[in-house]
Parts: sequence; C-alpha cells; structure tokens
Amino acid sequence: MNKKGNIPTFMLLIASVVLVTIALSTFASFKNDLKSNSGEFFETVNQVNFINEYVEKVFDDSVDKAIEESNGDDFNAEFRKNFERIVDEKNLKLKGSGNFFGKVRNGDYILDKDKIIVENVFVKSNVGNNEIIRNFNLERNFGSG
Repeated sequence: MNKKGNIPTFMLLIASVVLVTIALSTFASFKNDLKSNSGEFFETVNQVNFINEYVEKVFDDSVDKAIEESNGDDFNAEFRKNFERIVDEKNLKLKGSGNFFGKVRNGDYILDKDKIIVENVFVKSNVGNNEIIRNFNLERNFGSG
C-alpha cells in the first residue's frame, strides 16, 4: 500500500481547520460599530466644510469692505490697514479656523496693485479619532480692468 499521500492530505486538513478557526474568530470579534464611526466622520467633514466656507466668506467680505474704505492717495497702505482691522473684527475664534486670521494679523499676504493672495491657509476639524486638515490659497482680483 502507498502511504506517501497521507501526510500531505493530513497537512491540508490541519491548515484548513486553522484557517477556518481564524476566520470564525475574526467574524466573532468584529464590532459592528460602523454607524457611530460614520456619524463621527460625517460630523468631521461638515465641520471642516463650514469652517472653510466661513474663512472664504470672511476673506471676500473683508476685501470688499476694505476696498470701499480705501480711497486715499496711498491705496495699498490704507487697504492693508483696513483689511487687517476688518478681518480681526470678523474673527469669531472658531476652533479649527486654522491660520488665516494669524496670517492676516501678521501681514503674511501678498498685495499687488490689483489682487490679494493669502497662501497656505489651512482649516482643521477633529471629532473623535477623525481629523481633517484642508490646505488652500485665497486669491481675489479687484483691479479696475
């Protein structure tokens, strides 16, 4: 009788029992907590979207108001002073509002004759173990051309 095939067959049986045991223990230990995790993720996304829209709106409104209030001989100097003051007034100090307000307060933006650029702005949201950081630039043309 040929007994050489019994050892590999027995090894296959043991390997399959081990794999089935691992699969069953994985199924048994899985926590079906996807609903709460997706809720936290959804809240994180909503927060970062809200803060992003808030910063963009403050930027646009502040540029418009600073243009209206800057009508002297030195437009750039008046615009800078008015823009920084207006942005500071609109700062609600929201958690996660990032570095926009600090950049403006420190004069860390580019003001050309017909546009303003605030580079490398970020907003951030943390809910539970989820964190989202969104990086973007703010740019606005306001030239008379």
